[in-house]
Amino acid sequence: MAIDLNTFEAKAKVEEILRDFQEGCITLVYSRDDKNFRTLIYCSIEMLADWVERPTELDTHEKFRTASKKIEFNVRRSVLSTAECLKWIEDCSKGQVNLFLTSKERQADSPPGERIVHALNLTAPFEFPQFLYPYNTFWGEMPIYGHRPCGARWFQLRTDIEVLPNIFGNDEYAKPINEWIDKTLQMKFSERRYLLGSCHLFLTNPVLKEISYGPTDDWKSLRVSLSPTSKADLSSINILVREDSVVGIKNRIVISSDEVQTEMTIPLKSEVDAIGLEVLCTQRGLLYSSKPTPYIKSINFNMNIINKQRNVRIKDRDDSVDEFSVAVHGQSMKSSVGEQRDDRVTNLLLSKEESLIKKKKMAESLGQKWFDKDSENPNGEIRKILNSGLSTIRIVDPYFGSSEIYRFATSLSNSTIPIQILTSKEYLNKGQSAQNMVKALKEIKDLDSQINPIEIRVMMGRKPDIHDRFFAIDSEVWIVGTSLNEFGSRGTVVMKAPYPDPISMKIESVWAESMRFEDYIKTRPVSEKPVKKIRKKVKVSKK
Repeated sequence: MAIDLNTFEAKAKVEEILRDFQEGCITLVYSRDDKNFRTLIYCSIEMLADWVERPTELDTHEKFRTASKKIEFNVRRSVLSTAECLKWIEDCSKGQVNLFLTSKERQADSPPGERIVHALNLTAPFEFPQFLYPYNTFWGEMPIYGHRPCGARWFQLRTDIEVLPNIFGNDEYAKPINEWIDKTLQMKFSERRYLLGSCHLFLTNPVLKEISYGPTDDWKSLRVSLSPTSKADLSSINILVREDSVVGIKNRIVISSDEVQTEMTIPLKSEVDAIGLEVLCTQRGLLYSSKPTPYIKSINFNMNIINKQRNVRIKDRDDSVDEFSVAVHGQSMKSSVGEQRDDRVTNLLLSKEESLIKKKKMAESLGQKWFDKDSENPNGEIRKILNSGLSTIRIVDPYFGSSEIYRFATSLSNSTIPIQILTSKEYLNKGQSAQNMVKALKEIKDLDSQINPIEIRVMMGRKPDIHDRFFAIDSEVWIVGTSLNEFGSRGTVVMKAPYPDPISMKIESVWAESMRFEDYIKTRPVSEKPVKKIRKKVKVSKK
């Protein structure tokens, strides 16, 4: 949906922005392919209050090769007038904009002509002129232009990232692109897929340069300090103090516009616990907000006195040497700095209980379960996990053999999903393991024509590149503590990896480098020993 700056509400906001700001800074990332088609990758527009230092202009590019073609990525930054910035975001919402000129290009005898940048399918989560005050947890670790102590109001346009070049993939081509953009923008852009293809408008605080607050020495009042801009009118702002505790809301204190001063001491009804602050402007709306932050009155810590240094040198089986030092100390001494709170015991108990509840919820969300010989139907739980897959099921187990083919390859309800199995030469070279696997695959296919397609690859190293066991299912990775050939016979744990991406990338890399099972069978020396009967048998009945 395109932004319309001519509606009644939009016109009022545009007039406000034109009054508050003279200039804005546009940072643009776009790609250009071999057909000269430019695609917007990311754009942010920061309207610069008079107290904000003007950023350095930037114009750089780098060419990269992808799987199918060469592509150039560009980063531009320039300071433009407020009217130009507003026109830019309006054009973005309509699908394409003319690339803005750098100061060097503007001064040239023959400036470049029209160069279109395509903004693909941009939509606004909320209509202009509604602005959000973003939480620091989202933007706090991404200083695009530098730290803004009084925050900024935020409007955004987003797109479907599937229509954009795959620069955040897990392949070898994406990594150098990610690293270059991160380094150029000086922020971890590659960790925020949310930003891909998006356009953002930020309004820095036009009234306040800085806000600081904290408890007085007796912990019974709150000291607030405001640093207004040169054109600020404090009579237009109200301040809301949010006083919270561990168990709930304590109090709300409103400082009306006629009471607001640059230095204030606000009495509290009880000792300072957790304080948050909001600044509201009668003309502009919410200008500043901070979540309630707890204040620490005392700190307990342990002090260790080092008695000696232990130097250790261990010779490993491959003749390499592992050397390390250990600082050895005796019993710790407990110390405390500050004054203990009256409600310390209650707060400590509640904090521990809250922490325990969070840990339990986290474990449940990750599917954490313990299995041992006393567990009921452990293989049934594994089958449930495998059946959760919608498109991809990859089993990584260096000791995966013929018995597991019977136990798990026959357990999937959706017969269209391919099963990929990564096992190892170390296991298959033992005895009749490889021949048994061949027999198991043939027998299963003969029993039921609707068995899922099975692809097996073999890690060919003397020791497998991957030792642990994993289920890579769609975008999730499950960690399995023991091999499937003895799952449930001894204590082990199964859980989802909270951050599966680096594990998925490694599994994908090893899978690509491993040998197809069919090729492994052809190259493996034929054993002279007779093929043993496979102990596991399977019966498939059709109704």
